[in-house]
Order: sequence, then structure tokens, then C-alpha cells
Amino acid sequence: MKRFIGLTRTIYFRAGVSLLIIGLILTWLPLPEIWEAARRVSLQAWILFVFAFVLIHVIGVFKWRFIVGMGKLKLPFYLAFRCYFYGLFGNLFLPSVIGGDLVRAGMAVGHVEEKEQIIIGSLIDRFLDVCAMLILILFGAVFAAQALSDQHRKILLAVFVLLSIVVVVGITLTFIPIPGNVPEKFQKIILRARLVMIHVLKNPVYALVTLLLSILIQGSFVVLNAFLGSICGIEVSIFTWFVVWPLAKISAMVPVSLGGIGVREVALAAFFTPFGVLYSNAVGYGFVWEAVIIAGSLLGFALTLIPWKNLFSINKAVTN
Repeated sequence: MKRFIGLTRTIYFRAGVSLLIIGLILTWLPLPEIWEAARRVSLQAWILFVFAFVLIHVIGVFKWRFIVGMGKLKLPFYLAFRCYFYGLFGNLFLPSVIGGDLVRAGMAVGHVEEKEQIIIGSLIDRFLDVCAMLILILFGAVFAAQALSDQHRKILLAVFVLLSIVVVVGITLTFIPIPGNVPEKFQKIILRARLVMIHVLKNPVYALVTLLLSILIQGSFVVLNAFLGSICGIEVSIFTWFVVWPLAKISAMVPVSLGGIGVREVALAAFFTPFGVLYSNAVGYGFVWEAVIIAGSLLGFALTLIPWKNLFSINKAVTN
């Protein structure tokens, strides 16, 4: 059993899961219809979407640098930029979108003395990102209430019940001592969660600003995807996008595939169908967005190869 669990954590297993899901999608749905939806996006438009993807993530660099610093650690921007986009690039090869968080935190830790602050700040950043997506889902659900199916209402209810449980557990872990009979492995997880909650409570302003930036970033991605989806033939209200897209992204965080590839497309098709969207249009759009993610991540990685530190030093010398 342990050997099987270890196998499921390998890149080969997760890549196999992604390929299997994509293969099943292409077997089940008519390929010409998927291609018809995808080909509506011109090359010029696709390139613009890639650049927009990278620009939104540049705001993410500022956000991540802000929260890991918390007023104490001044991480150089060029270093934060490199770590962030290395992590984004790592998402292409690691299980779920959370894998890249470990890459960027690991890189930053090697350049600073405040190692724990980098780790805790990165955990808070991801936690607030998820909170931002839940807020966007609630926002969309309020304004798209009439269009929501019973299936969506059940999903939203489950999401917010889960959120309530997380909040209650988080408060409990922060203020109640850990029982002695809890296994050591779980004690470490609880202690890490406690540290995150304590840091959020000690730095409410930093947490609030980071949450607002997360809402801005995730909301920008929703709007960007709504434009892309409309080109691919998905005709739903913008409020529906605020429900469906964050739900699909949260689904892609489940560590069963490579960077959420395959899982994201299935989630999009499942969540869009009750709104009258064809499976082929949803999957065609999903594949185009997947191509944007891959190209944008590669472009971001290419930008990290530019010696920004030297360029800033030259610019300062010229200015002086």
C-alpha cells in the first residue's frame, strides 16, 4: 500500500493521469467540434491572452513579495520575480498548482536568512488565494442565483460548509493545545497551520492587503477567461464565470494530475453544462486556456533568465 501511495506522488503517475483524462475526453467528445471551438481564437488574440496572463502574474509577484516580507524582510524585486516565475514554470511539471509554491519558496529560502518567514508567508499567500476565490464564487452566486442549477447549489453549499469547517478548525488549532495522542506527523501539520493563523492575526493589515490583491488577481483572471470563452462560443453571463472558473481552479488543485491538466477541463465541462454550454465548447476553451498557461509560464521562465539585477545596477549607475 505504501509503495502504491509513493507511486501516486511521482511525476510519471500524475502525467499518466493527465494523459488518460485527456485521452478519455477526446474519445468521448467529437474532436472536430472541440477543434471548431478552439480554432475560433486567432493566433494574434491568443498571443495577447498570453501577455495578459504574464502581466497579471507580475501583480502576483508584488503580492507574494509583500506578504513574505510583512514589513521586515525586504526581498529584492528581481529575486522575487525570479522565484515567482520559477514556481509558475514548475507548475507545469508538479502535481497540482500548489507544487509551484514549494519551488518559489525553496528558491527564496536559499537566498535569505529569514527562511521560516518565507515559508509561512508563502502558506499565507496560498491560503488567501483560496479565500479570494471563495469570495468570488460567493459574489457570482449572489448575482447569478437564478441561473444556478440544483447541482451548482449543492456544490456551493458543500464549498461553504467546507470553508466553515476550515475556519472553525483554524481557530481551534490557534487557541487550543494539541492533544498528546495526536501522531507526530499530524502534530507538525497542525503546528504549521497554527503558525499561519498566528501570523495572520498578528499582521491583519498585511493579510487584508494581500487578500484584496488576491481578489484583484483572481478576478482579473475570471474576466480574461470570460473574454476567451466568449470567443470559443461560451455564452453565459460574467457572474456565471465568477462561479465556474474559481470552482474549476480549486478542482485543479487536487494533487492527482500534472499541474491540474485534464482535471481542469473536466471540471469546466461539468460546471458549465447546467448553464447550457456544450461540452465541446467548454473543453475547446479549456484546451486553449491550457495552451495560454503553458506558453505564459514558459515566457515567464524566459524572463527570469534576463539578468535583471545587473540591468538595475547599470540603470542606477547611469542615473547617478
